[in-house]
Amino acid sequence: MKYRLIATGADLICTMNAAEEQVTAGGLLVPDVVAENTPMLTVISVGPGHVSDTREDGRVPLEFEPGDVVVARATTRFVVDGREFFLVSVSAVLCKLAPVASRLVSLS
Repeated sequence: MKYRLIATGADLICTMNAAEEQVTAGGLLVPDVVAENTPMLTVISVGPGHVSDTREDGRVPLEFEPGDVVVARATTRFVVDGREFFLVSVSAVLCKLAPVASRLVSLS
């Protein structure tokens, strides 16, 4: 049977590995073995947020949206149709990363 992701629970985000070739500043390609230990994850689904008694809508929205890249310390791995996903509690997210535009640097 095939499945698709339709919702993420409360204060959870669903992520998958950030598939990006990693190159050092000196131009060296980082091997896959090293890259596997870097917990960079791309957010694909975001839960509705924390339950709150003080808000009219009853929820505190999360500060993430699909497409964000995060680093997390604890994840729950699962596989759907051969694709690997990770559920992450918002409290386990260490940081959110932003892309930096490439620029040429002159050394002279």
